Amino acid sequence: MLYAITDIESTGGAKGSDKITEIAIYLFDGEKIVDEYQTLVNPQRSIDPYVVKLTGITNDMVKSAPTFPEIAKEIVNITEGAVFVAHNVSFDYLFLKREFKSLGYDYNRKRLCTVNLSRKIIPGHKSYSLGKLTKELGIGLNGRHRAAGDAKATVELFKLLLQEDKEGVISYSKQSFQKKSKVDYNKLMDAPTEAGVYYLYNETKDLIYVGKSKNIHDRIFSHLSNRTTKKAIKMADEITDFSFELTGSDFMAELVECYEIKKLLPKYNVAQRRSKQNFGIFSKVNNQGYLELRVRKLQEEEPLIGFSTESEAKAYLAKKLKDFDLCPCLCGMNSKGKSCLTTQLGLCKGAGVLEETVEEYNSRISQLLERISYSNPNFILKFEGRSVDEFGVLMVENSKLVGFGFLDTDQEMSIDNLRDSVTHYQENRDVRRIIQKFLRKKSKFRLVKF
Repeated sequence: MLYAITDIESTGGAKGSDKITEIAIYLFDGEKIVDEYQTLVNPQRSIDPYVVKLTGITNDMVKSAPTFPEIAKEIVNITEGAVFVAHNVSFDYLFLKREFKSLGYDYNRKRLCTVNLSRKIIPGHKSYSLGKLTKELGIGLNGRHRAAGDAKATVELFKLLLQEDKEGVISYSKQSFQKKSKVDYNKLMDAPTEAGVYYLYNETKDLIYVGKSKNIHDRIFSHLSNRTTKKAIKMADEITDFSFELTGSDFMAELVECYEIKKLLPKYNVAQRRSKQNFGIFSKVNNQGYLELRVRKLQEEEPLIGFSTESEAKAYLAKKLKDFDLCPCLCGMNSKGKSCLTTQLGLCKGAGVLEETVEEYNSRISQLLERISYSNPNFILKFEGRSVDEFGVLMVENSKLVGFGFLDTDQEMSIDNLRDSVTHYQENRDVRRIIQKFLRKKSKFRLVKF
């Protein structure tokens, strides 16, 4: 068995616009290196300053280096028939898949990850990063964050793992896989290592689970090998087939997963299946000018946020009451009166009995309302698509989700065009939470207000 032990350096992270700046491949036969290939690569774009500092690879260094199309054939040849091995293999393999895809070539190799293998074969280490793990194991690493240095250290780590692999984890062959799983081995090995939504089926072709992942292949494989709980084992034994939909980003995958589960109701997605909203939280200004919050059954009026059950809505409001130091009386939790026990106990500032000013109390309510609703009522999110020729887009109008989808890069991003182009979805509490989380994170997106 030959192993193509690989390391890649890039212009930045694993986003669609990032490119390879250096690659090193050591062809390893289990005992010794039998061939090798390494080169700087001209990414034809600038390198992130942080990455320059981390790797030492500058824009000047790669200026005269070959471009990826010029080295593609070399990579195909040296890795042909070998298992692709890397430390955090998803990262390196994704870059190569994407580069080859831009050339119209479908690059597929069997893969092994030395991070995952190390966790299984040599458990108990505090960290499984290449630098820390090799240091603990006494493996030399000369040229950290350079492709040749990291790949050479990975060779030595892999050699150690082969020696310590008493359970045959690495030699998990097609035959042994098929003995334990009913899923087609070759189909699984061809599954993409990109972000998307996946669907798992039983032998009668019934959908039993919907999930999302940044790496579809690895996540499906983890389901098939998961023996940690009775439920996980039962589901793994039922899986006979799968399908998937690429989404280009984890954000889009999470949105699609949310709606697919509520629409398709797979039996193993019990926690996420509830879709009908019967209750909501509403706000109003009382006669004294204080903002009040109430849980009510949904009718025609739109709630601030909706829930499947009354108990869910009340539990959510009770938590926010503590988080934002709100008055139980003004949230429908206690009866109003001249004497308020929560105020007397110092658990409330007394807005319900007029001991706190309207301005002070309403400012905290406003903070909560900002968290529940969107800070901008009308906006468009533009983010990574499934290829360099498109981008993902999401539209919110009048604080309600219009929909989301993909647009070609040459399409006009006008309001009317977006309304017609996106797939329309009904807003729910879960998808609002996903969007708000995305907005709060330091994610790579463009926000356009209108």
